[in-house]
Amino acid sequence: MREEIFRLERVTQIVGGVTLLDDLNLHIFKGEIMGLVCINAHGKEALVKLLCQNVPIHYGRVYFQETLVNNYEHSSMSMNKVSVIEKQSSLVEDLTVSDNIFIMRRGFKKYLINRKILNEQFEK
Repeated sequence: MREEIFRLERVTQIVGGVTLLDDLNLHIFKGEIMGLVCINAHGKEALVKLLCQNVPIHYGRVYFQETLVNNYEHSSMSMNKVSVIEKQSSLVEDLTVSDNIFIMRRGFKKYLINRKILNEQFEK
């Protein structure tokens, strides 16, 4: 059985009187590769932001790893464990993949990478 990572049920999001997401249903499963074709950039940006952070929605429910994390009655604004690879890369070319993951996480403000801490956190 496939492991569900995200489930959006009938999600509607309206910002400034403009409907960005309208009755959206979406399932994302572990290991799945998918593409999105959007009518405009605003809807795509709204969806990506909603996957990363539990922003207010006007209707529907959002589940992350089968746990309700957002719905139209309450939005915690908490962050989900989701990272986005942008069109314009923000990776440092001379660093390894694990180094890039380590320095790109929230709260990292140092100039030197501690290999011991990096390896411990990478194993988590």
